[in-house]
Amino acid sequence: MGPVDRRLGLEAARKALRVQGEPRLAGPPLVVDVQTEPTIAAGPMPWGLGAHLAELVPGTRAMTATPEDAAEVLAAARESRSVVVVTREAHRHPRVRALLAALSTVDFIRVETGVPGPAGDGPRIDTFSGSWVSLRAAAEYLA
Repeated sequence: MGPVDRRLGLEAARKALRVQGEPRLAGPPLVVDVQTEPTIAAGPMPWGLGAHLAELVPGTRAMTATPEDAAEVLAAARESRSVVVVTREAHRHPRVRALLAALSTVDFIRVETGVPGPAGDGPRIDTFSGSWVSLRAAAEYLA
């Protein structure tokens, strides 16, 4: 099998992005990929947004967290000029919603990779997928 050509999928993912507000980075971001229990349909995702943004925006830092890591995430977010929080169907997970509420004291951009749910406050990018091309499209938009 030859190299993977992601051009067609990436073009579709770019067109599928739904942007709310004005998500703009103020500098190299801290990217927080919030992990929840994987579903039977999707399984665990072996990649996150942080690697994509680090490739496009030098100085990007990335961390993986669970909803229980709220204090650690909040401390790291307070030390960063730009924060991007990546969720998957946050509206279905009360603990993820609690983490987002705890982060309301800092400005952050949310990237939702599943079924979006209510709009909420603040800038948000809905990718409708946690696929490689969807996360790359979101990273390109932010960069």
